Amino acid sequence: MKIISQTADELILKDGGLSSYMPMIVVIVLTSVIVFFVFLSSHSGTQGALILCIFPIVEILTLLLISYIVVDFNKSGNKIIYQKKRIFGGKTFTYEIGDVVHVESRKEWELVRESAGVGRSATHARMPRLMIQTVLVFKNSSALPLGRMRPDMSASIGSIASFGSPLINTRQDKSISIANQIAGFLGVPFQEIAPPTSGMGINIGGTGIRL
Repeated sequence: MKIISQTADELILKDGGLSSYMPMIVVIVLTSVIVFFVFLSSHSGTQGALILCIFPIVEILTLLLISYIVVDFNKSGNKIIYQKKRIFGGKTFTYEIGDVVHVESRKEWELVRESAGVGRSATHARMPRLMIQTVLVFKNSSALPLGRMRPDMSASIGSIASFGSPLINTRQDKSISIANQIAGFLGVPFQEIAPPTSGMGINIGGTGIRL
């Protein structure tokens, strides 16, 4: 999520974009080239080439379904134009700026599987990762996400050499400053909502940590 344009009366926010498609496009091109050369190599390779054709087809279908968000806050028209775009098509929604009560950065913990070491000495554990999402909250209590849920860099738990050596990362997440900037532009309060912690226990390397 980033602000791509701002004036006194307009702020445009973007989450994702065509640049996020590039790795998948490269994979599609490489797979297509491999399929082409397998077809040319010999008749016996035709079956293998047909199987390989499945991969670019699936990747192209996935690419067509991926979306990104563009939000245009226009003070002069008192409008929020919310666009969910795809390579082909998309949807547009319109909201009133005057209906926004505040901007929130919502956080929640999720457990992800991580590995340490290699080979037979490798260890695995489910580690906590703090996720964050910025939303607009309206007068009717509905919420509009301004971007996808993503890892929060302001507070995460990892390890230096093993899962028994937890490391707390306290860098400020840039989405917090962006959310603050949006709230200031709209003239509404900003709230940072802490993740629920009651009763959540996570075991790291045999050491219980209560979050």
